[in-house]
Amino acid sequence: MRLPWLSGTIALTLLGGLAWYLAPLNPGVLALQLAFTPRAFGNIIHLWSAQDLARYRAHLPVDFGLILAYSVFGYSLARRTRVFSGLTRFWSAFARWCLPVAGALTQWRTCCMRGSRRCRGLACPWCMRCPLRVR
Repeated sequence: MRLPWLSGTIALTLLGGLAWYLAPLNPGVLALQLAFTPRAFGNIIHLWSAQDLARYRAHLPVDFGLILAYSVFGYSLARRTRVFSGLTRFWSAFARWCLPVAGALTQWRTCCMRGSRRCRGLACPWCMRCPLRVR
């Protein structure tokens, strides 16, 4: 029962810290997260100064920690608590894996949109094959 509380607290702390750290960016990171094409992503990135871009890049390792924390939280909440106990076996498995899969897809999307040749995190094997990759 401690793991959901611990991972949830870590995720909330990281989220709050990242929100505070990235607050000076204009347009903000939320606009970047909602950029669904490489062109829209690039348009936002090009509005930032060199210092803003450095700030954004510096947050990425902590962002990976946030993804890991909320993935563990979602899995442990569905696995170790009674929140999802009334669900069928299929929906219980779906609930367990929903946030971890979302975390992996977020990492993959971030990597593809950046167009990085040296991606970090779980997305590495797919980056260069992604059709969304910025060229």
